[in-house]
Amino acid sequence: MQQPGPMIRAHTDLFPIDIADSLLQDARRESFKVRAGQAFDDKDTRETVLSSPSLLALIELWTHLDIDRLFEIQQWYTTHADTLSKNEKRAVIFFGTFSIETLNINICSGTSLKSDVESVWNEHVKLFDAFTRDEVKSFIHRVMLMSEAPLVPDVLGRPDQDASLREQAYIHFRRLYDIGENVEPALAHDALIYADTIVQDQYIRCDQPDQPRRQELQFMFEDIMETFNLSRRFHRKVFGENNIRPDISYR
Repeated sequence: MQQPGPMIRAHTDLFPIDIADSLLQDARRESFKVRAGQAFDDKDTRETVLSSPSLLALIELWTHLDIDRLFEIQQWYTTHADTLSKNEKRAVIFFGTFSIETLNINICSGTSLKSDVESVWNEHVKLFDAFTRDEVKSFIHRVMLMSEAPLVPDVLGRPDQDASLREQAYIHFRRLYDIGENVEPALAHDALIYADTIVQDQYIRCDQPDQPRRQELQFMFEDIMETFNLSRRFHRKVFGENNIRPDISYR
């Protein structure tokens, strides 16, 4: 891929190449704040919520993520969840659902770390009780690209359809890449490959068809796959090689 696409550009600050670099960690922190703030259209509301000590404490734990802080995140919910305002819960859902789903889909199946993340999710999902089902759906549709059972698929009532959710999300992201018309079969094929490949615990190469492909389709495929590689390299530094799924080869 010649240059970063919209997906990589939106996630570069979240997954610094050097986890010890304080400036890169500052950028990671700000990215979490931006995602939390996306829950609000009103500037004053957004600024008020983003000054919440409880919310800032959770963002700090995610910023400096490691195995100990993962347990501290679980404890954070036990300590703070009942004290949050509805707007604070909304902010936590907006950035927390994304953060948990992104971590979860990068972790190998059957590891204790996978179970630890599910325990965090079980606390996080209690915040959804403050909202209607339609509101909850609006929160989690934005992270369907990372859907892996049982997390978001359970909330949507589709525990056995996580691959289908990922396919739908992949096709939805065509809007970021100026994908034209009359490409539905090829786009659906890419979505199927993505949905299957992204949850493989072993190395896999994504071989594309030999026939010529629309350049924008290939660019979208590579940009999304490389975004996950970026996040996996970060999480591998944090949690170790044995816990994190391998990079995806797509060339």
